[in-house]
Amino acid sequence: MKGFANRSSRIKRAKGTTTEVIRIQGTERGVGTTHFAISLGNYLASKERFRVGIIELDEVSKLAGMMDGDMMVNAGCVGFTKMNVDYYPKANWDNVRALREIGYDYLLLVFPPASAGLDFPKEYHRQIAVGSLKPWCYHDYQRFMRDFYFTEGMRKWDLYGLFLKKEEQRKFEQEFQVSMRSIPFIEDPFCLRKNDLLFLSSVLASWQE
Repeated sequence: MKGFANRSSRIKRAKGTTTEVIRIQGTERGVGTTHFAISLGNYLASKERFRVGIIELDEVSKLAGMMDGDMMVNAGCVGFTKMNVDYYPKANWDNVRALREIGYDYLLLVFPPASAGLDFPKEYHRQIAVGSLKPWCYHDYQRFMRDFYFTEGMRKWDLYGLFLKKEEQRKFEQEFQVSMRSIPFIEDPFCLRKNDLLFLSSVLASWQE
C-alpha cells in the first residue's frame, strides 16, 4: 500500500494489530461530517503517524470530487491517496471488511446521515455523531437521540455539536442527561493549525478514557 513503508511502527506496536473502525455520522446533511472526518484523518496520519483510510458509505459523494490525488486499488476497492491518507468514495460494507484486513491502524467510516434511515452491520469500535444545535437543526439532533442513541444505548456514542454556544450545549445536555463536545471552526482540514491540532488531539485522548 502506497506510503505505508515509510510510516513509524512504534505506535502500531504499542496499540496492537487490530484496525480500529470508527463510525462518523451526521444527524443530517450539511453539518460538517465529511469535513470533520478529513480533519481527523489528517491529524491521525500526519501528527500521530497512523495508517488511515477514510471510507465513504454514501452514494451522495463528497470525496469523489477530491479524486486528484494518487489513484489506487486496494482489496478490490478503488480510491485515491492525498497527504498520506487513503480515501474510498462510494464504498460498501464488503469494502469495509476487505480493507479492515490489509493493515490500517484506523478506518474512518463516513456514514450517510441518520435521517436517511439506512442500516449497516454494527462492526465498528466507536461511534461519533456530528450535528448542529441551531434552532433550525435542533429537531434533527433530537430525532437522532430518539432513533439511534437510545436504541443503541449499549454501544458508546461520542456526541459532537458544530460551533456550539454554551447555552445550546447546556440546553441539550440538560434535556438528554449526556455530555456533548463542540467542534470548533477548522478552516482547512489539509492544513491544520495549532488550535485545530489541540482539538483533534483531545478527540483521540477521549478514546482512551
